[in-house]
Amino acid sequence: MASNELYDKLTATAREFVLSTSPKTAGGNEPDPDRFLAIVAPEFKMSWGHKFFVSTKPGLQGEISGKDFVAHQGKMCSNLQTWEIVPTSICVDVEKRSAVLRADFFMTAPNQDALLNDIVFWITMDEAGEKATGAKEFIDAVASAELAERMKVGMHKDTTPSPADAAKGTDPGHLRS
Repeated sequence: MASNELYDKLTATAREFVLSTSPKTAGGNEPDPDRFLAIVAPEFKMSWGHKFFVSTKPGLQGEISGKDFVAHQGKMCSNLQTWEIVPTSICVDVEKRSAVLRADFFMTAPNQDALLNDIVFWITMDEAGEKATGAKEFIDAVASAELAERMKVGMHKDTTPSPADAAKGTDPGHLRS
């Protein structure tokens, strides 16, 4: 395969890999596991960086398969209203069958403004350049911590007594821990 042709294929595969992590419907909250699994090889492994940050986050340690990533994404998006990922730049290494892709990852927790997480994916691909065989996602630790706080707010149940409860003399606030 000519170098330019392979470069174009690697670029398209890397972009599709990142975009396959988008919601099934723009503005929605449902992942698209079929799209994601279609772009990864059976031996695909996902991991995260930066090393120190990951060492403090047990859920991001080690490598996981494509199916495990789909499950990870499902848990994460259940705490989001929506998300959008926009590739912004890419660098492709034809000889190594790899690409580094930077993207703006806008994540919106329920009843919150979108939060920008500037992410970088280091993606390796098969010999043909058609499937991702591995990816390491580098995330903004400060943005991730802020998102976690915003998701806690969205998940927090309002225990303020309603006027109807107050009239009955009940106070759901007694359930606070």
